[in-house]
Parts: sequence; structure tokens; C-alpha cells
Amino acid sequence: MAKKTFFTKKVLAGGLVVLVLLMTGAYIIGSDGLQGRFSFGPRISPLSPLSPLSSARHLKPDLAITDIYMDDEGKMTIVQENLHNRAVTPTDGHTFVYIDGAIEWTYSWTTLSETGFLDEWGNSLLQPQMTEVGVLVEACIDPNDVVDESDETNNCWEELIDEEVTRGSFSSDVVEAMGIGLDTCTGVFVDVPTDHEYCGAIEALYNDGLIDGYADSDGYGTGTFGVDDLVNRAAAAKIIVLAFLGESAIDSTYDAGFTDVDPADWYSDYVNTAHLYGIVTGYLDSSGTPTGLFGPGDTLFQTYLDTWLVNASGGTYTP
Repeated sequence: MAKKTFFTKKVLAGGLVVLVLLMTGAYIIGSDGLQGRFSFGPRISPLSPLSPLSSARHLKPDLAITDIYMDDEGKMTIVQENLHNRAVTPTDGHTFVYIDGAIEWTYSWTTLSETGFLDEWGNSLLQPQMTEVGVLVEACIDPNDVVDESDETNNCWEELIDEEVTRGSFSSDVVEAMGIGLDTCTGVFVDVPTDHEYCGAIEALYNDGLIDGYADSDGYGTGTFGVDDLVNRAAAAKIIVLAFLGESAIDSTYDAGFTDVDPADWYSDYVNTAHLYGIVTGYLDSSGTPTGLFGPGDTLFQTYLDTWLVNASGGTYTP
């Protein structure tokens, strides 16, 4: 709702002065200390970059790394952006890329084929030739502060580049860590043929009562397993706890303190027990400090699975 302006008698008494101000377009200083102009047209906020009185920070570009990910072809992709409507000058800056804390690539902007990020509101992609997973990648744009920016706090982005764990590969890794061997495939699941690479591991866990296939809305098995479907962290924690500790080890009184794990959630006891026995720690920040988050619905990545299995097996498992 538009804010209404009420004129008091005191203001009206100075009508002549107001009229003069309106006719001359003179600037006034409001009670908030912001300078504005009387106008019969649409009002432009003094803080808008369209305003001639915009503060200095709106007259500067804002370079940022806004994402790091692996694209559909398995190439690491870094998104560079200018989040403001001011083009970047000078243009002789750099972007640094670090792998596990050590600088790996240094890119001079003058040599890049894509430099859209130097334009106002522009962006472009940077793709270092790396397909390795399980590494911590950090990219920093203008680390030498060549460009005077409106915001110097968003120049870096950190991301763990890792491989997503499927239900099939998870089963294989758990069986290997348990050291129980593969079962002879009998075709328990219609979508896991007997010659599938993960069939023996899947049926080994199935026969031990550790995993099951999908069920329909009435709770009846569909006969499918979803071998290529992704595993979330909560489901993985449950299976690992049952596989290595057993049902009797589950502690329903222990609280790991994860803010995103509610005691009423089906996975709460499994996650908390996994934490109690040192299998999981939850997410950590860049300094290695726990964030208080577990991410139960997040997709499990291979680096985390390897760590959990090493912890669960007492260090006997080698990924």
C-alpha cells in the first residue's frame, strides 16, 4: 500500500515556500537525512541506482562467484557474475581456483574467452579442466582487489565436488565394508537383473533384512529397488547403524543436537545413535566447526559415505 502524505496547517502556512520549491525543482533534506527532489512524476528512491543522488556504493560493480558445480558432462563449472548495473573497470583482474586449500589455477581476465561478468548485470562460466571428485574447490574473483566494488565479501565461493551415491553403489560399499561377501543373485527385484554389477550386494543386504525395495501407497512391495536412485543421508545412517551396530544398540534417549532432526522424525534415533557411536558428525563449516546441521534429506555423497563406513568399521574399511 502506498504511503499517504498528510499536510499539517504548519506546512500549509508555508505554502508559498513549498510552491517555490516545486517550481524550481530545488533539493531538500528530509528528516531521515536523505536528499530528494519534489516531482510531479513517479518518485525515484534516493537509494535507487537510477537516482542522481544514489549513494557511492551503487556506482560500483559487485563481482561475485555465485556457484560451483559439475555439469551434465562432468565438467567443473564456476559461475562468475557482476551483481550490479555498473560495468567493471579496470578489466585486468584475475580469478583464482583452489583445490583442497592449494591454488591450482590462476586466470587472467584478459585471456578468458567469456567475459560477460565484466558487463553490468553480466555473468559467464569458467570451466577448469578437472573431473576429479571428492575435493574441496574454492574460487575467488578479484582476490588482489583490482576492482573497487560495492561489496567485497562475496568474491569467494567454496564447494565440495563429489560423487552422488546411488542405492546400488551404496549397497556395494556397505557389503564390502561389512566383509560379508556377495549373495548369488536370484532376481529378487525386477529392475535388478541377475547380471547387474550390484545385484549380489543388493540381495546380500536384502537377505539380511537391512534393505528392501519400494512399496506402493498401501504398503505392498512393487518388486522394484531403484538401483540408480540416489540415497539420502537419513536412510544411509539407518542402514549403517543396523548393519554395524544392530537394533539393540539404538539409543532413543541420546540427542546429538542436530537442529534439523526432530525427535518425531522416523530417522531420529538412527541419526542420533550414529552420532553417539562416532559414525557421523553432521556438517562442518570451513574451519571444521560443526554447524549443528545433519541434512537428513540431502543426497549422500561418496566422501561422506567413505568416512561413515571407516568410522563404523573401526577403521578396518579402506575406501
